[in-house]
Amino acid sequence: MRSKPSAPSPLIPSGTSAAEKCADRAHAVPFCRKSLCTTGSCQRASEMVPGRWCRRRSDHLQARPLSGEQKVIITFANQDSQRYAQPMTPVHQIIGNSSQAKMGILLGQSPGVMTSCKRWAWLFGVIVVLLTLTTPGNAHHKKKPDTLAPPPAPIPRPSVSQGPRPRPPPAPVPIAPPGPKPKPTVTPTSIPKAPPAPVPIAPPAPKPKPNPPKAKPEFTEEEINNGTALAKLNKRALENVRRINVPQKHPISNITTNGTRLCQGEGVLMRKEWRKLTVTERKSFITAVQCIMNEPVVSDPKRVPMAKSLYDDFVAVHYTSFRNTHLTVSLFHDATGIVASFFSWHRYYLASFEQRLRTQCRYKGLTSIGALPYWEWGLDVNNPAASPLFDGTELSLGSDGEFIPHDGLQLRQPFSNNTIKLKPGTGGGCIKSGPFQNMTVHIGPAALAQYGTTKPFNVTDPLQDLPRCLKRDLNNDVAQRFNSFRNTTTLILEQTSIKNFSSLLQGDDRFFPNTLGIHGGGHFIIGGDPGADGVIAPGDPAFWVHQAQVDRVYWIWQNLDFKNRQGVFGTMTLQDNPKSPEGSVEDEIDLTPLNSPVKIKNLMNTVSGAPLCYMYE
Repeated sequence: MRSKPSAPSPLIPSGTSAAEKCADRAHAVPFCRKSLCTTGSCQRASEMVPGRWCRRRSDHLQARPLSGEQKVIITFANQDSQRYAQPMTPVHQIIGNSSQAKMGILLGQSPGVMTSCKRWAWLFGVIVVLLTLTTPGNAHHKKKPDTLAPPPAPIPRPSVSQGPRPRPPPAPVPIAPPGPKPKPTVTPTSIPKAPPAPVPIAPPAPKPKPNPPKAKPEFTEEEINNGTALAKLNKRALENVRRINVPQKHPISNITTNGTRLCQGEGVLMRKEWRKLTVTERKSFITAVQCIMNEPVVSDPKRVPMAKSLYDDFVAVHYTSFRNTHLTVSLFHDATGIVASFFSWHRYYLASFEQRLRTQCRYKGLTSIGALPYWEWGLDVNNPAASPLFDGTELSLGSDGEFIPHDGLQLRQPFSNNTIKLKPGTGGGCIKSGPFQNMTVHIGPAALAQYGTTKPFNVTDPLQDLPRCLKRDLNNDVAQRFNSFRNTTTLILEQTSIKNFSSLLQGDDRFFPNTLGIHGGGHFIIGGDPGADGVIAPGDPAFWVHQAQVDRVYWIWQNLDFKNRQGVFGTMTLQDNPKSPEGSVEDEIDLTPLNSPVKIKNLMNTVSGAPLCYMYE
């Protein structure tokens, strides 16, 4: 069955003879040469059909141009089997558009015997393919251009049906790359103006850094309130003293009974709280204080005519040095400014009294020489009268005074003009019992407050001899307000400068109004006469254990950071009247006639051995 001839080929004009058509085909198909088409066997057996068909019995050759690329597909088909050979991959997709190959070739094999023309055509096609693949100039070895035309559309696979073959899609129109844009004509009006200078924009303000997380408190509230924290701070300061200080070979005093003692080993005094003293040590201390009260005076009778004993000499030196040693508190009704020598003066003053107890009155401890005890206020804030220090037994420093109803005290602070009101204590009269029940006070009063008013007693001459009993007015309200464990511990932990530490401890209302501080508070816990009269407060034996506690607090604070806490703050006169320069560690402390002068800088280290040699436990 013959296939329906297709439309005439545009490559062969109509009316052309068979020989011309074959000759024309020879130009289009390289392996169908003109000589073959004109041979007798080929020409006689061939029937040239107008168009593109050239048949020979059961074989036919179809040649038609491909879309847009002037390529021809040659297909061999078997007419008897009424089917087409399966197409192979077009060669033009392998060899590209090289100059050696201008057409794609697809070869198929008929099931019959291959004719000589077919053999030559098949062989020639194979050679062309091999040559194309081995030629270095083929499309696989060429560098791809920067701009590629769209790839040709895939050739549709022939359909099994007998209908007409689909026409190939039209060749894609190549898109020329865009040429360079013409430059605009520059005219004076077309010249763009320079853009305005950018307005500088201020950088955004830096975001505030978030506050660092608060450090975990060193002590719990319970530890601060019950005294555990203060005990730990004492222990830490003691460890620092032992670690930092090398044993000294200096004498601890210039007054001894058996030669010079060195500040080493057991030679270092250990001051303890009153409760930690043994019965023997308490008795020894009480006996030594009574002994001092019976020792002869060492002061000039013309200067201190009312002094009756060595004990009175100590009271008189405190009185005469008061304006140069104490601070600005309404506590004494005539003070307005911190004194630089407060801590060092009292430190040397206590050491001199302690020294006299040992050397003149043989005060000694159970296993070592006697050291001055201190009073931990925090242990007695709820009921000072029940303290072993004031319980009235023979192992105490005497009881509370006889109860006398009164309105309490009113203390005016001169800088802020505030008035601190204190509730009445539990006594007010002469002490009722204890070792000092019959003690006679000679010096003063000097600045003693009166109950119910801010005015002190009007005393013409405090140094006149005015014999009277020892009075006390123990006050637990004052103790709870100003001398609790919390008051003492937070003072040590929170005040890192000597200015703030000293001001708060002494109750300076220029910096810390409405407080007596632990120093002033301790005086008014004892109260009475002369305990509440700051100028002559040493007249009460309880003064020494109270002031030793003040020195202990200062000692702990110092030795937690000893390198940075050896300075002073303030002038050398009370109220800076008369005018005086700022205090310095080069200034001297003069306790004449009780002890020789010494510079403040030699009183900073309590184990220097010249003249101090003690620690606190």
